[in-house]
Order: sequence, then C-alpha cells, then structure tokens
Amino acid sequence: MNQYRDYHLLFLSYALSLFGTGIAVVGLALLAFDLVGDYAGAVLGTALAIKTAAYIVVAPVAAVIAGRVSKRDLMIGLNLVRAAAILALPWVTSVWQLYLLIFAFAAASAVFIPTYQAIVPHLLTSPDAYHRALTKARVATELENAASPLAAAALLLLFNHDGLFLTAVAILLLSGLCLTSARIPEMRTIAGAEIWRELRRGARLFTESPDVRFLIPLNLAVALATAMVLVNTVVLVRGLFDLGERETAIALAAFGVGVLLGAVLMLPVLRRVGTRQTMLAGAVLTVLGLMAGTQIASFPGLLAIWAALGLGSGLALTPASIVLRQHFQTEDRVLLYATYFAMSNAALLLAYPLAGWVGATLGLKAGFILLALIAGLAVLVALRLGRNASEARRET
Repeated sequence: MNQYRDYHLLFLSYALSLFGTGIAVVGLALLAFDLVGDYAGAVLGTALAIKTAAYIVVAPVAAVIAGRVSKRDLMIGLNLVRAAAILALPWVTSVWQLYLLIFAFAAASAVFIPTYQAIVPHLLTSPDAYHRALTKARVATELENAASPLAAAALLLLFNHDGLFLTAVAILLLSGLCLTSARIPEMRTIAGAEIWRELRRGARLFTESPDVRFLIPLNLAVALATAMVLVNTVVLVRGLFDLGERETAIALAAFGVGVLLGAVLMLPVLRRVGTRQTMLAGAVLTVLGLMAGTQIASFPGLLAIWAALGLGSGLALTPASIVLRQHFQTEDRVLLYATYFAMSNAALLLAYPLAGWVGATLGLKAGFILLALIAGLAVLVALRLGRNASEARRET
C-alpha cells in the first residue's frame, strides 16, 4: 500500500507542475505582447520552439543525470529551477532575456518529465496499475490545457500577468513539497547511448508498422492548429480586438475546453465509427477550423473557432494511446509512448515558429491559409496511410 501512497504523491507533484506551467504560459503570452506588441506572435513562436527543442535535446540526457543523484532530490531541485526561472520573468525587459529564461525552464522540465515517467513503473509493478497510470498522466495533460487558462482568467480579475507568474511559482513549490514526503526508489538508469538506440528502435517501430504510421502526419496537422492558438491568441485578442488580459485567458480556455470535450466524447464516438476514423475526423475538423480562422471578425467568433480547433485536437490525439496499445506488445508500449512524445514535440518544433513568423510577417490571414494548407496535406497523407493499412490487413 505504501507504494501506492508514494505514487499518488508523485502524481500529485506531476499534475501540479503541469498546472503551474500552464498558468505561466498564459502569463508568457501577455508578457510577450507587452514587450513587442503585434510582433508577439513571432516572439512566442520562437520561445515555444526553444521550449520544445529543449525537450527534444535535453530529455535523452535526463537518464544519465538522474543516475548520479537521488531521484527525489533531483526532482525537487528541478522544481526550484523552474520556479526561479518563472520568478525572474516579471523583470524581463528584452526578448533575449525571455528566451534565456524559457530555455532554463524547459531544460529543467525536460529532465523532470522523463524522470517521473521512469519512476512510475518501479512504484507500480502491476501492468494494469501502470497502464492506468499512463492514462491518468494523459488525462492530467488534457485537463491542464483547459484548467490552466480558466484559472488564469479568474486570477486576472485580481492581478495582472505578474500575478500569474507568482501563482505559478507557488504551485511549483507546492509540487516540490509533495515530493518531500514520497519515498522514491533508486533504480538502474539507462546510459545515454542506450537511450538513443532505444529511440531509434522506437522510430523504426513507427515507420515499419502500417497500423500506426498514420499518426505521424496526423500529429503534424494537430500541432499546426495548436501552435496557431498558443502563439497568436494574444495578437488577435489584444491587437485586433483591443481587449484585455482576461479575455486572452478566456480565449485560450475555449481551446482547452474544446480539447477536454473531445476527450470526453472520444469513447462514444469510437464505438460508432472506429478509432482511426475518429482521429481522422478530428484532424479534418482542425483543418476546417484553420480555414474558418481567415474569417474571424469578433471575439465570440474567435471563441467558437478556438473551441472547434480544441474539439478536433482532442478527437484526433486522445485515442493515440489506444492505437499503440492495440498494435504492440506490452514490452514495447513504454518505448512507443516515449517515441510518440518525441514525435509530437518534433511536430510542434516546426509548427510554433511557422505560426508565429508567418503571422507576424505576412499577416494572420496568410498564416491561417498556409497552416490550413499544410495541415490539409498532412491529413490527406494520414488518410492514405490509413487506407494502406486496412488493405494490407485484408490481404493477410
């Protein structure tokens, strides 16, 4: 029973860190607009690309670092690093300082997340309990997308965006406090060379399996929609509609609520039309939402389109764990989840700067058109790969 207590403390720390990060991202968007005005999309796109690049580059080193110190002490220290980076944001006066702090925060997160993922199977030795933990982690991520902007909107009734940063710091410190009471086991860590070898094997499993290959272009389509929302919401709300910080958070929350609704509707839709069809339908909805973005003329219209993009994203991405579970053996699933996480971040690494820089240089309408075209092409590729998988299955 103690192992479940320790797991629950660990999971609470993980969920709180997600929640605090989400609130900080809303504050980051508002800070970027204060720094550069309508050029905030380009700055945010670059900042989020730096964050994603840190995940991709630093994460494989995490196991090597984690092998040298206590896992609990490491995770507490990482939360302190992240809290310090956020605490410094209110004093930022130039873009390069913002980028530096984002990299420091993201590098700490890139070690924290895989360390958490590595500890969980050592606390939950039962396969069923471990797979439920994977589902809970995914649900926590989905809830964070909705809950953080809603909480930020409520906080902005009392504070400006500096108050969001202070709240995020307090939540991260609480996340670290949860870890002080948890007993985290020591375990063998994987050497850096082994990590790269496993990641390459995971990539081969994806590319060589017809049943999951469609997830690659599907992720790109959804990443483009997500990037447009996270990067350009503040430009649309504060620049185009001349509204305030609270409305910016509400707009981000509309997307999050859409994602959550997609996750809730997933199971009944799956029973009717099937997993792959549900995911492709969600991706098509994101393409339509990006096309509709060219006609945004009011704040209520923005909320409706953002909610539709969130709904499509939720339907497209949430069933991915079901696909991986259906088509791979138990011993390969952890590797596949890690590979899928890396693949999703690679798509975001492309999408964030594209959404930001195209919107800032060519205009938001051109940005919507370009991202809709690329996303539409990605969905067509995913559809073709899905059909090929079905034909191959019928032949066998």
